[in-house]
Amino acid sequence: MNKAIDVFIDALPEEEKKMTIQLREIVLSINPSFEEKFAYGVPYYYLKKRVCFIWPTSIPRSGLSGGVMFGISQGVILKKKFDIIRCGTCKVVGWIQYFNSKEIKPKIIKDILVEAVIFQEMQNLNF
Repeated sequence: MNKAIDVFIDALPEEEKKMTIQLREIVLSINPSFEEKFAYGVPYYYLKKRVCFIWPTSIPRSGLSGGVMFGISQGVILKKKFDIIRCGTCKVVGWIQYFNSKEIKPKIIKDILVEAVIFQEMQNLNF
């Protein structure tokens, strides 16, 4: 785990902190090869490319009010299979907005992440 991200999470408001920790644990449980680093001031998770991010809405530029945004870099494509993903006017990125930790369903997040990783691996094969 990235120590700078630990510090970032510790500074969040309590409910955002709880959700961010929960989402982070789910993400890192899927693939221990995820590289965790900051982009746009929030935690992003990479394999060869960005896979997902966790954006607490208290951090500027989330575009949402309240809670935590779990973003998926290829959300538009994955939305076809997972209708929980929202895309708004975005052409590539999708997200799920959570307002409290009880809303987070680990199985759904894991299923989305597995599909996102498979999609990225297929892109890397250059079919």
